[in-house]
Amino acid sequence: MILGSGLLTASGKTTLTLYTTRSGTFNPTIVASDTSGITWTWPDGSTYTGGTPSKALAGGTQTIRITFDDPTLVTELNFQSQNMTGTWPLASLAKFTALTRLQAYSNSALNVTGSLADAPAGLTYLNLSGTSSVITGSLADAPAGLTYLNLSGTSSVITGSL
Repeated sequence: MILGSGLLTASGKTTLTLYTTRSGTFNPTIVASDTSGITWTWPDGSTYTGGTPSKALAGGTQTIRITFDDPTLVTELNFQSQNMTGTWPLASLAKFTALTRLQAYSNSALNVTGSLADAPAGLTYLNLSGTSSVITGSLADAPAGLTYLNLSGTSSVITGSL
């Protein structure tokens, strides 16, 4: 399991659990109107608060937890090329109602699953190219504002026409 599959809500907070096999600097980006309520908990127990962490990891499968005081403030999740692994259900992002951009490309062991209908309603940009993802559904199921969809190099099956 990965990002979102460990989605927990307690006291109004939302936690995403993700897995990486990164050896070297792990540096994804989360964009939000206020990043002071985003806390990253690293495998060694240390924490970072904010949207632009940078942490040296030793490799092997590592668990990282991200706690959001208010997930509705998040507009972008950028996890490209971070050696993400496991399964991430697209529906797990339901609480991220302001999310417009999701980038997780170039993570060959990452499997984002679900239908385009499971994506947050405000999503305008989705790039999962170069992952093991399986996204299904019709273009008619996609969020109304989705203007960029890149699923190249995945096993996704999208039906419908533009």
